[in-house]
Amino acid sequence: MHEEKLSPYKASVAAIKEIGGAIIAITLVMSAVFVPVGFMEGTVGIFYRQFSLTLAVAIVISGINALTLSPALCALLLRPAGHGRKEATWCSTAVTTALNAAIS
Repeated sequence: MHEEKLSPYKASVAAIKEIGGAIIAITLVMSAVFVPVGFMEGTVGIFYRQFSLTLAVAIVISGINALTLSPALCALLLRPAGHGRKEATWCSTAVTTALNAAIS
């Protein structure tokens, strides 16, 4: 974003164009693994039906989130290139101090 002097919105769109296909492929493959397990019969089907369908739905929701919500939040939260650093607020200072204490 900073090297190419892109706005946060354009950087988010460019990133999704690069990795969108991979996200879709991973979502479909992972769902294709778990959905058939949900239709198994017998003891295995009884035990794994809810587990497999829950995982398949969670994977699809995660893929939708990765393609929609995450890029939108990045476009809103990232600062445009060229903006200087803002002075630290009490909240960011407290979070930084807590994280440094947790790491040490």
